[in-house]
Amino acid sequence: MDLIKQPDYSPPPNCLNYPTPYTNKPLLGMAVLNGLKSVEGTSSYNQDRVIDPLNGQIYDAKMKLNPSGKCLSLRTYIGASILGRSQIWGSIQ
Repeated sequence: MDLIKQPDYSPPPNCLNYPTPYTNKPLLGMAVLNGLKSVEGTSSYNQDRVIDPLNGQIYDAKMKLNPSGKCLSLRTYIGASILGRSQIWGSIQ
């Protein structure tokens, strides 16, 4: 994971008070996606888990890779996906 600096924010060097197995691990290089299960015949994934590196909260997730392979649509939620939020992650060239 690369960090994109935000104005007036300095991330902690380690994940303090995060759930196991993230406790006291370095923030830089953290695996934020776990449990990827490919949906056969599609570019979608479900049964994922994602951790928010800023606060240590773990969310369920669904993902879909766009046809060019350069953008990933990510839907995170707790419980039902209708009560979540969506993000689009792009690759940095």
